[in-house]
Amino acid sequence: MDSKSLSLIFLILWDFPFTSSAGLKNTVELEKVQVCPGNDQMESSLRNLKFTRINNTHSALSVDFAYARDIDEKTGFIVRLDRWSDGRWVEWPFLPKQKDMCKTMNKLFPSIFVEAMRSANVANPDKCPIPAGEYHLENHIFDFSHLYAPIRLGKFRITVKITDDAFKDVYYCMILEVKIEQQLIKK
Repeated sequence: MDSKSLSLIFLILWDFPFTSSAGLKNTVELEKVQVCPGNDQMESSLRNLKFTRINNTHSALSVDFAYARDIDEKTGFIVRLDRWSDGRWVEWPFLPKQKDMCKTMNKLFPSIFVEAMRSANVANPDKCPIPAGEYHLENHIFDFSHLYAPIRLGKFRITVKITDDAFKDVYYCMILEVKIEQQLIKK
């Protein structure tokens, strides 16, 4: 394990007991969603993306997307995390390339992922693989009120690339900007 990974693990482990014992909870506020530069040259570009922030914990997203092949164990994803610091984006160590996007998302973010797939009319949104095809989200509401964010406070940019590991293609790429804040836990 490299020093960046160890540093990140230390920050996560240090922050969680402190905030919990102090009666605080980190909250996630999605501020912006956009396509990555070069979106129109990707195999499955995102189209007609419209993001609407409803309040601090809820956002709506409309977007058209397609998969030329099934999203199965050969479909991975890359996540890059940048933190806003001193007037610029600074890369933070985060995750190595992940395999099997569908299975991983179902495991880590089941309600968010399954509800989005259901809204996009995926036949079996809680099962993998996701069949190839054209999909559409229309004002899908994302609820982040129960999402735990085990990272430091501040503004972050998360770049997510969905990849086809067998063909080395990038299906699509999306950039999300989030703000992590602390709130008192109401008892």
